[in-house]
Amino acid sequence: MKKQYDSFDTYLRQEYSWHIVLAVVLFLGTLLVSIWNKPFHEQAQWLDPLFGLMTLLFALFLWWTAVKKEYAQIRENNKAMLAKRLTLRFIYGGRVVLECKEAMLTDPADIRAWSQQVGSQMVGGRNLDFYPFIKIDEPDLLTDSKTGKQFWHYTAVFTLKSLPRSSEKPTPEQIEADTKLAAHQCLYWTPVYHPDGSFQLVQLWSEALPIM
Repeated sequence: MKKQYDSFDTYLRQEYSWHIVLAVVLFLGTLLVSIWNKPFHEQAQWLDPLFGLMTLLFALFLWWTAVKKEYAQIRENNKAMLAKRLTLRFIYGGRVVLECKEAMLTDPADIRAWSQQVGSQMVGGRNLDFYPFIKIDEPDLLTDSKTGKQFWHYTAVFTLKSLPRSSEKPTPEQIEADTKLAAHQCLYWTPVYHPDGSFQLVQLWSEALPIM
């Protein structure tokens, strides 16, 4: 498992501590030799340690630049490994009629297919007919208030062509969904994630608010 670092300072201490100590020792040693060497005050021999000091500082600058670039790459890799969640909304008649907040997402490329599956489950296993104009926002980096873990949060908005069609033998769940949707209500699914990896799904019908 790859290491993760909270800050650049932490990364330096854990991965390059002995490099830093060696650089400090060389710097102080060069400086002391330059000061205590008698020719330093009497003749131009002080140029040699000065040039040596300048070379050391330049090498430290190059090393620092390389380390910071490496750390930035590690941070990007760590972010890519974070969990992903998807909030999806289905709109009909200018109102949100179905909304599922922060569903687990494996791959952003699966947003369309995964949204269809979740939406179908919300209306009792029926297909949803929507327009091909899907709005997917750029992800935000958020922190779960329950677990304290960071995750990428995606948002997708679908516009339905029509409400779900009634089945020949509707289930109680489908009858409830049809009744609530016809009364301009919205179904909200909200998962509550726990530190042990489990979750609890909260389902709520409420008035469907118009899109602003």
